[in-house]
Amino acid sequence: MGTKYGKVLAARGHLFRLATPEEVDPHWKTWGYDVLRPVNGFYPFVADNSSGKKSVIDEMRKAISKADTVIIATDCDREGQAIGENIVRHFKFKGAVFRVMFSAEDPKTLRTAFENKRPNDEYASLYQAAFARAQADQIVNLSMTRAATLALKPPTLRGALGIGRVKTPTMGIVCQREAELSAFKPRDYFDLFLKVTDGDETLKLTWVAPAEARIYDENEASGIRDPAGNGVAGFRRNCNDGSNPGFALPDIEFLLDIPFVVGDIGDQKR
Repeated sequence: MGTKYGKVLAARGHLFRLATPEEVDPHWKTWGYDVLRPVNGFYPFVADNSSGKKSVIDEMRKAISKADTVIIATDCDREGQAIGENIVRHFKFKGAVFRVMFSAEDPKTLRTAFENKRPNDEYASLYQAAFARAQADQIVNLSMTRAATLALKPPTLRGALGIGRVKTPTMGIVCQREAELSAFKPRDYFDLFLKVTDGDETLKLTWVAPAEARIYDENEASGIRDPAGNGVAGFRRNCNDGSNPGFALPDIEFLLDIPFVVGDIGDQKR
């Protein structure tokens, strides 16, 4: 970009974090069953001086104090918006703030993005989405983590029972699937098929049923096959664990004219 748009500074992820519960209310240092929501409803942002970020924040402070315009060019999602906007909010910047959006990082795309920069106010809803996510995580996750740890933690378990917006539902899905696998019992089921013949060409049509609609009763499968009467129809035995039980019934085939098949056999194959 050269110097056309001024000095370029790189943030190192989120430079500002939400205050901890005990930083907001000293009584919350002791874990309990409290809902950890501040009196005014929201946790304030404070500087994150961990992992060498203090030097980055100091560099930002020095640069922004001399600037009359700031262009936010962080990632184009809600978290990127929060990373950039929290900087100008923290330093109470009073100048013009613009936002650039880009879908790639090649020189042409970036130049086009900067040439079409927009007032940052147009992305207020994107920042509010990130703000709401952070506040909800802080209030709900921490409140539930403390409560679950106090109520459910086995004496031999070290650390806390973490509750999270992403990891807890994910763990639930994994546990549900594991329970299904443990309770799984292989069962034979039947696929239905129909063979359509036109001269020397034959097309086999197979009904692939979803798991909840599979046919497990051989009599039911026969009841669907037999009314075909003068057609090429049949069924084969499968197992719902994916294996071949080795005793598939022979296909029962006979010629059939099918009036509902439209087009020639080549069209059907395609």
